[in-house]
Amino acid sequence: MSYSLSQLSEILEGRCIGNGDVLIGRVSTPEGASGDSIVVVLDGKVLKDIPGGVSIVGKEEVFSDGRRGISVREPRLAMAVLLGLFQEKATVQAGIDPSAVIHRSAHVDENASIGPLCVLSEGTSVSAGAVLRANVFVGRGVSIGEDSVIEPGVVIYQGCSIGKRALIHGNVVIGADGFGHIPASEGRRVVKVPQIGGVRICDDVEIGANTSIDRGTIGDTVIGEGTKIDNHIQIGHNAFIGKDCLLAAQVGIAGSAVLEDRVVMAARSGVQDHTRVGSDSIVAALGGVTKDLPSGSLVSGFPARNHRSKLRQDAYVARIGDLFDRVKRLERLLSEDS
Repeated sequence: MSYSLSQLSEILEGRCIGNGDVLIGRVSTPEGASGDSIVVVLDGKVLKDIPGGVSIVGKEEVFSDGRRGISVREPRLAMAVLLGLFQEKATVQAGIDPSAVIHRSAHVDENASIGPLCVLSEGTSVSAGAVLRANVFVGRGVSIGEDSVIEPGVVIYQGCSIGKRALIHGNVVIGADGFGHIPASEGRRVVKVPQIGGVRICDDVEIGANTSIDRGTIGDTVIGEGTKIDNHIQIGHNAFIGKDCLLAAQVGIAGSAVLEDRVVMAARSGVQDHTRVGSDSIVAALGGVTKDLPSGSLVSGFPARNHRSKLRQDAYVARIGDLFDRVKRLERLLSEDS
């Protein structure tokens, strides 16, 4: 489908610059640009790589050389909208594949889609518009909300719930037992603590491939509305993740940790059990949170501490070799004077 430049400017709530009748049929990189494409300019340095006759989207300043396009305040947001417009939509047919195994007590809305070899256990509920791709296992009593998409190989254990418009990528495991054990002592082996809670995934959550979210010991592990979780992440039992959080690859959230709203966890960072991270905080890559953080914190390192302080300390550490050499020279001079 194609849109005129003026139509796109209205959709993006931007200002059309140049011929608004030009038809745009795709979003492209600078290298792959042509007359029917549009390029989102996030960095003015790439302008030199974009042919002059190609439409662009960017902030006002990138149009100083008379280029055609759409001026917007937030180019990254505009990119997201454009990609959604031009993304090829997969055709989904409602119904149940003959190879699926559906318990007689399960409820599947007539407008839901159940793919090959799916298993729906006793008392499960799949709402209108929900899509289960091939080989999805849904445990006893699980509910899946409207328009949610469950990709191949996902396992959802009993007693969990998935909200509306969730997107759960391949091989995610939701609701496996939390890591609850009483350590061994003299004359007694390790004792497993039964995990009788569940997992509650709220509306508009996205969970990346191969992520695991453990069920609560008592009560639920909760993932709040709008939160986006990357691949290969571990979330422990009874953790609470607030609204609109962003968790990058290989993050680890220990049991009963709390992330308030809009927290950003960069790659391979982690939070200790029973620790609270305040709203709007950012934990840098490899950061390890070991104590409560107030709202708006920016921390890095292990143990995680104020990011500016951490950078200053790193700079001091980098100078230790030079300082050692200076001390050795001073000692040598002092010994010669004596």
